[in-house]
Amino acid sequence: DIIFLVLFFQLITLFGNYFYEKIKIFPTSSKIVSNLIFSFGMGLGLFIVILTVLAFLGLFNSIYVWLVVMACGIIGLKNYKGLLSEFKLINIQKLSLSRLEIFSILFISTLSFFYLIVGLSPTLDGDSLSSYLLLPKQYVLNSELSLVDFAVGSIYPQNGHLLISFGLLLKDQIFAQILIVWMMGNMSVLVIFLIGKYFFSRRIALFGALIWYSMYSVAYPSATAKIDLAWAFFDLLSLYAFINWYFSKLKDRNINWLFLSGFLIGIASGIKQASFFTVLAMVLGIIFDHAKNRNLVSKVFLKNIFRSE
Repeated sequence: DIIFLVLFFQLITLFGNYFYEKIKIFPTSSKIVSNLIFSFGMGLGLFIVILTVLAFLGLFNSIYVWLVVMACGIIGLKNYKGLLSEFKLINIQKLSLSRLEIFSILFISTLSFFYLIVGLSPTLDGDSLSSYLLLPKQYVLNSELSLVDFAVGSIYPQNGHLLISFGLLLKDQIFAQILIVWMMGNMSVLVIFLIGKYFFSRRIALFGALIWYSMYSVAYPSATAKIDLAWAFFDLLSLYAFINWYFSKLKDRNINWLFLSGFLIGIASGIKQASFFTVLAMVLGIIFDHAKNRNLVSKVFLKNIFRSE
């Protein structure tokens, strides 16, 4: 299951990087890690959209899912050398870590290991058995996204459930559990690190990520199949994309950051409706920014739109 998860991570990252390169946006902080996270987020988001289409068409079975996985792999391999070249730029020897940074990295790694061990056993969580695993299993049995009136949560957003269904189709329940919880938790840690480093420093960012990762609200889902950490990843990544637009200089703003942020928050709201509050915060931010800069913002906005065309 772990090997499958690693391979899936690589495939989705390469797939997303192919499209991420097309929109030509460049983070101002931690470029290599940011590109990796955005590539993964974009790839997984597009993958969920494809799964949704298959589920609505009644083609949600292992044959079509494997075909989609292979197609994503073929597309991703087109940009394999480009992504690999970015990682060659990382020089680990030049990294000078303080004691707090080393402590944070070791503690996060230890927590991640224990979360993984817990996630490799079938969950006994009530919500998971009555909803987060029951619904995906019904989608797999029916080969489509349909109303399951005897299960809790059938009327709520289903992006997270579809990702669990994919895990069941591709491998088994354990793979589905570590996909939706453990991997998404680790990716959320990286996003929190990037946001913290953008505003503060690497040391504060690492310690902040450690505080979040050691919270009960993160530890408890590790023994379940809950979708909360998948929602947290897309919601935070959308916020990070918005931050890259909002806090950049007016003349350097790229409207594609907003488009990417909108796409990611759309995926997040398809997992949990709580993303409404993030959307509200972003809208208020745009309104405030527009009121502060008035005509200059409008000119830059229109200029970027015509440039993208």
